[in-house]
Amino acid sequence: MYRQPTDTGYANQAIAKRSALSAQTGDWRARSVATYERTQHQALDVLPAALAARVRAFTGRAIAPESIFVDRDADLATAVVDGAVFRMRSQQLVLLRPCAECGIGHFESPALATQSDLGYALSAWEPRCPHCQPEDPANWLDN
Repeated sequence: MYRQPTDTGYANQAIAKRSALSAQTGDWRARSVATYERTQHQALDVLPAALAARVRAFTGRAIAPESIFVDRDADLATAVVDGAVFRMRSQQLVLLRPCAECGIGHFESPALATQSDLGYALSAWEPRCPHCQPEDPANWLDN
């Protein structure tokens, strides 16, 4: 049969153990939160630097750090170089272009890994909104 201890020393030891456990619990939580906050601030530093380095490799143009827009929640950075909009998301560099028909919708190019990829995105790639598909020419029956 279980008996309740009557020794107050035992009760004080139990309280001390709970307090120690509580302190340890708070420590791991505090450490986790601090680590998260530290990585968030590091991401703010790393993402713009990575974007600037990749764009400079492709264009030869340096980007001022204060001209780079960073969205921490979306994990992306965006910069404009000579009217071309570059975006880095998930360590992939892309070019943003408006719809070739209406100019309203904006689209991300395929990932830019080479100078040729950038050339394609700047010239041959013509993104279009779903409702802006090119129409057949008026004289399509004459061909």
